[in-house]
Amino acid sequence: MTTITIQNLDDETMQKLSRMAEANGHSVEDEVRDILMRAVHQTMLKGLGTLIAQEFKAIDGAELKLPTRSFQKPHNEKEG
Repeated sequence: MTTITIQNLDDETMQKLSRMAEANGHSVEDEVRDILMRAVHQTMLKGLGTLIAQEFKAIDGAELKLPTRSFQKPHNEKEG
C-alpha cells in the first residue's frame, strides 16, 4: 500500500473533513480514502455515449442520419 501526505491543507477544509468523518463514523484518514476512491472510480465510469462523443469530438463530430422509429403496441395490449 502507498502512503501520501497532503501538505498545506487549509483549516476550514480539515474541519469539514473531520465533521464528515465523524458523521460517517470514520477516522479522517478513512474518510479521505473513501472520497479519493469514489472520485477516481467515478471518473473512470463514463457511459458509452460519453466515450463515443469524446472520440468523435477530435474529428469535429459526425453527422449521422438516424432511421425513423415506428412504435407498435404490444400484441397483448387491447385496443381502447
